[in-house]
Amino acid sequence: MKRILMVALLAWTMTTLGTAGVLAQTTLRFGMNLPQGDSADFKAATAFKDYVEFNSGGRLRVQLFPGGQLGSERQMTEQVRDGALDIAYVADGAATGFYPKLQVLAIPYLFTSAPVAWEVLRGPFGRDLAADIRKVAGFRVLNMSENGFRDFTNNKRPIRTPEDMKGLKMRTMESPVFIRMMQSLGAAATPIGTSELIMSLQQNVVDGQENAPSTVFQFGIADVQKYMSLDDHVFSAMLLLIADESYDKLAPDLRRIVMDGAVVHANTSNAERARGTQANIEAIRKKGVQVYMTSAAEKAQFKQAAQGPVIDYITQQVGKELVDNLLTATKQAEAVVYGN
Repeated sequence: MKRILMVALLAWTMTTLGTAGVLAQTTLRFGMNLPQGDSADFKAATAFKDYVEFNSGGRLRVQLFPGGQLGSERQMTEQVRDGALDIAYVADGAATGFYPKLQVLAIPYLFTSAPVAWEVLRGPFGRDLAADIRKVAGFRVLNMSENGFRDFTNNKRPIRTPEDMKGLKMRTMESPVFIRMMQSLGAAATPIGTSELIMSLQQNVVDGQENAPSTVFQFGIADVQKYMSLDDHVFSAMLLLIADESYDKLAPDLRRIVMDGAVVHANTSNAERARGTQANIEAIRKKGVQVYMTSAAEKAQFKQAAQGPVIDYITQQVGKELVDNLLTATKQAEAVVYGN
């Protein structure tokens, strides 16, 4: 009888511990736009998931929802703000509607390279920006990483200098910043929605457009354009967001693991984005597009023509202090990256 009681007590104890273990596990729902596959976005999300789950000893579980299963990037941003979604990975354009000062990153020809941009985003400027985003927009930024540089394509001629832009009808996003940039380079800016872009290029409504190489290849733009210039005129960022409620309910040690995982996420995304950009450019070339690599001297000409007018506009929108802080942070980042 005593032996039976001991076995029963042991079974009850194991069941109780097992139940407590299940109750102790927290699932973080992670939404993103790109589908599952060989993209920088999905590889970074998987790296975050693996790191967090392993280092938490199973106390944290990350459930990935790729391919826009939880809505558009704007919708997911709103869900994180309202505490309905734990984590979302969104482009800066989606978050700008909630925090307009993010458009400061759209200053043309701001970053001389991706590593300089990475340094700015993970440095004091990026941290201060993230803190203000939390205060104003109501969600926490775990990291900011690269979404790629945007480049020009067109069907008329190679674009090597600002002079080559004059007279071109160029599609832009419905953004005053991008419209001003095009106008400052002498092009006719034509705002057109993404869904109408390919048809507009096919029917010669516009001569060209601007997008990152990944978009040019993956969305079929390379199939309807003859020339591409890698001028890297605007850097686009990605933001990894977490709901304040989701973060605050975690134990301090789990918060550190999530923050460490965010660093792994950013590093993975940046490295994979760089590798993917090269692959996309080669794929664009194979489609018959003439790809021109803009030199540093030529970029300086574009910068001289376009940066001033856009800075004037952005300063009116976000304030001189933020613009000056970003320009200073960029110079400091160049010194860190290049050692001068």
